[in-house]
Amino acid sequence: MNPDESIWTPIRNVLQDASVEAFMYMGSVTHVGGASVFLYKHFGCRRYLNIDAEGKFYRYNPSKPTPDQSYFQISLEDALKPFVEDGWPLLLRMSPEMPSAVSSQG
Repeated sequence: MNPDESIWTPIRNVLQDASVEAFMYMGSVTHVGGASVFLYKHFGCRRYLNIDAEGKFYRYNPSKPTPDQSYFQISLEDALKPFVEDGWPLLLRMSPEMPSAVSSQG
């Protein structure tokens, strides 16, 4: 795998390729506990999908004092809800870890 390709692994593990193509990679931050959180921004709605290498989702909280404290873990459903509400449903990969109600969206 090309080193640049590894930045796409977390989002590719969650979304189908057609949905991944709607995102740009914006960077990563190290979360409290050492996990790298990868930041992906949607081209259309400009919202972020933040995912770590283990497939956990995060939301940014600008009121926290440092970047490592600014991201808190959220559910898959909470991570995808803003996209759906804005009219940008995302196509998910089927995974045993994903709740069936969320996996069937898109």
